Amino acid sequence: MLSFKTLSTVLALLTAAQTVSAGVRGLAYIPKGHPQDDALWASDKCAPIDWYYNWSANPVAGYKSLEYVPMLHGRGDAAGFATKIDQLRAQGLKINTVLFVNEPDGSTSTGGTAMSPQEAATIYKTKYQPLKAKGVRLGGPSTTSSDRGIKWQKDFLALCSDCTIDFMPLHWYGNFNGLSKWYLPAVKAAFPNTKFWMTEFANRDAKTTAEAASFLQQAIDLFDGDNLMERYSYFPAVRYGESNMPQVTTMLTTTGALSPVGQAFCAAPKAAAMRRFSKRITG
Repeated sequence: MLSFKTLSTVLALLTAAQTVSAGVRGLAYIPKGHPQDDALWASDKCAPIDWYYNWSANPVAGYKSLEYVPMLHGRGDAAGFATKIDQLRAQGLKINTVLFVNEPDGSTSTGGTAMSPQEAATIYKTKYQPLKAKGVRLGGPSTTSSDRGIKWQKDFLALCSDCTIDFMPLHWYGNFNGLSKWYLPAVKAAFPNTKFWMTEFANRDAKTTAEAASFLQQAIDLFDGDNLMERYSYFPAVRYGESNMPQVTTMLTTTGALSPVGQAFCAAPKAAAMRRFSKRITG
């Protein structure tokens, strides 16, 4: 028979597990005009997806069950961003976290914002940082997964040394070996004592859906066992042919059913969450 003390300890650990694992897995998603797809991601069929972002500060209608994380995508969003966040919160949305400029070291033709570290630091200090005083967690810029991106981040941080940056978003579009053996070690070495979010990731080099799904499962296991990786969201969460990514990497088929990659993302989420918790309390 369990003693009261032992039972209390077990209950405390279970409560902590729920707290630590909640909100880890998210969705990088812009609706493509398929209500069926929107309903899928907003349902419990792929739980636990607890949060989402869509590269903007305009939430998706019908996604009130998911935490929304707005993004100041580029220079064109800067002037009204803080006001927009105030308005969303006044409407009842619990905006706890925001994201800052998408791939500023990349070109606009590939989804980047082509922004210098100097320009980004000025916008951060004047248009973004003030949200911290309102209790909002601030994500830093998300650069490309390259030596160029790491250098851009270093230059930005040198110019923004008095900025509050709660975590650094990352992107990765290569194979698992590159992710685990080069990129994550490189950013951890370059930016010690930093929390990370992986807000875009996929294996662009995958030749088959099986290879893409295998990469995804390996990446999820890696992230769930990493105490520095707070959250992650796979890209693309759309149908075949609706993104600039290879068809084998997308999460939905042409009819909106879960592809092998989508199935891998949605599979065994509780086990993944418990692995994450176990690593934290024993590591």
